[in-house]
Amino acid sequence: MKISLKYRISLVFLAVMALYTLSILLYYRMVIMEQAAVDIRNFRDHFAAGNAAVSEAAGRLWNDKAALGAKLEEASRANGVSLKVYDLTGAEVFRYDYDKSGIWTFTAKEIVKREDKAVAFLEVRYPIQIRDIVAHVHSIANLLTVSLTGMGVSFLVLVIYIHFEVVKPLMRLHGSMKLARIGDINPPDGGGRKDEIGDLMANFRSMGERLESTHKEQTDMIAAISHDLRTPLTSIIGYVERLGSGKIRADERRQEYYAVIRQKAKDMERLIVDFASFSRSEAEAARPSAERVHVKPFFDSLFKEYAMELESNHAEFTSDSRLPEGIVAEWDVKGLRRIVANLVNNAMAYTKPPVRIHMTVKMGENRLLFTVEDNGPGVPEAERQHIFRRFYRVDPSRSRENGGTGLGLAICKSIAEAHGGSITAFDSPLGGLGIRVALPLS
Repeated sequence: MKISLKYRISLVFLAVMALYTLSILLYYRMVIMEQAAVDIRNFRDHFAAGNAAVSEAAGRLWNDKAALGAKLEEASRANGVSLKVYDLTGAEVFRYDYDKSGIWTFTAKEIVKREDKAVAFLEVRYPIQIRDIVAHVHSIANLLTVSLTGMGVSFLVLVIYIHFEVVKPLMRLHGSMKLARIGDINPPDGGGRKDEIGDLMANFRSMGERLESTHKEQTDMIAAISHDLRTPLTSIIGYVERLGSGKIRADERRQEYYAVIRQKAKDMERLIVDFASFSRSEAEAARPSAERVHVKPFFDSLFKEYAMELESNHAEFTSDSRLPEGIVAEWDVKGLRRIVANLVNNAMAYTKPPVRIHMTVKMGENRLLFTVEDNGPGVPEAERQHIFRRFYRVDPSRSRENGGTGLGLAICKSIAEAHGGSITAFDSPLGGLGIRVALPLS
């Protein structure tokens, strides 16, 4: 059974309040009992002292009956007690009843002595009234009433606060989530809140923006894939239709058409491989397989490898390593090699001979800076912030001529960010484009 948050919080608060009230009642009960015991002890001591004083006065005035009667009457009125005096035979000698009733009577008897000889008995009756026992309870009851009233008011204030500050915003957020659709994600306004609810709404808004961005990227990807596959496919269909028409009779011409069809099919295959590679790289970037890397030997080996490869491709390669010995990092070596390969392939694809490529690696502030520069046509400054987006091409027609899909730099960006690093573009002193990759060492 689903129970609303506001009701659950209210029930929890009620349970806590009930336990708190019970504890207060138990505490006050203990206080009352303890206070009653103290009151009884005090009353007993006071009563005993009063009785002793009356008994002593009676013994002293025993021979003066008038004075004795006046003293007993005075004591009766002063202490609010009834007094009776009996002689040694049990006959009542004096009696003074004080007009006071109670729920029960406390009675005590004292021996009246004169010159250390018993001459009579004194009986004292003290009627105990309810107010004598529970007079102090009224203040405790008043305090308890104030406490319970305060808790009740606090409970109502808490319920109202929770409703408007917690439950209502969550209900608005819940409604927005139920109605959310791609292209129509309208999170509720957080009202500038600086608490967890405000953070939740801000995160929901951010999630909506990411979903919109991801959906746009997917749409752009499908459009790019469709366009890139349609171009060679259209050429293949055209050449196949010409061959099927029977109008191309020269064998040499037919072979040329077959060669074009084969090349276009290879272009389509390369595009599919690039798309599959991109998807695989995205998955690997999300879960990089880090291993311990000795940084200087790694880049020395990498520079030597590309020096031989680019020399065989008639490209000029230079490098500059400014790394000290002994630096160790946790990196995904396969991902880093993929970054270098993509940057070198881009430089080779878009640079006219003679091709010049320069690599630099050096230390930054708790990070490593690696750059690849070329002498190609470069990228306009206004375009540089976009070249790391998926399927983005500065010149789409030239990119397709060179076999570009607009995924190479996007893959580099994903791998660099998966390492906690960054990638940026700049104008190279060689005249072309420079790409700088910053990787953390810790």
